[in-house]
Amino acid sequence: GYQYWLQQDTLFANATLPLSELIRYAYSSMLAGNLTRAEEALEQRKLHFPGYDSTWVQAHAFYSYFTEENESAIAQYKSLVKLYPNQTDYLLRLADLHVRTNKTNKALDYLQEAIKKGFKGYYVLNYNPLWQEQRNNHRFKELIKEITPSNL
Repeated sequence: GYQYWLQQDTLFANATLPLSELIRYAYSSMLAGNLTRAEEALEQRKLHFPGYDSTWVQAHAFYSYFTEENESAIAQYKSLVKLYPNQTDYLLRLADLHVRTNKTNKALDYLQEAIKKGFKGYYVLNYNPLWQEQRNNHRFKELIKEITPSNL
């Protein structure tokens, strides 16, 4: 779990954490609420790998999402969708970000695309507070209907 990576603080502080581990360390720091440390790890990775490899883009997108830097996160997730067009998690993040920024139609477009590509996360959507205001939206209800388990 992420607790192991948080124990790597000393290695990171002394700049001896292997570059391959910087992404895991950044994620773990984010999950623990240490956004400063996460950002430092992402910047270290960027210094040593100036090209945007997909791992770095994923981490930066998650960081932007996590810190509610919505426009940056939207741009990062759009680039990930181009790289991985069938990855429904990225489409769902884009939907979440558009709901968060009150762009309901765009959010529902991304949600529809995610469902079309196999997203089945009824419980993820039905209980996600970001979607609370959309629960009475006709289009949202229709999309939810497509992924509602048969036993409900």
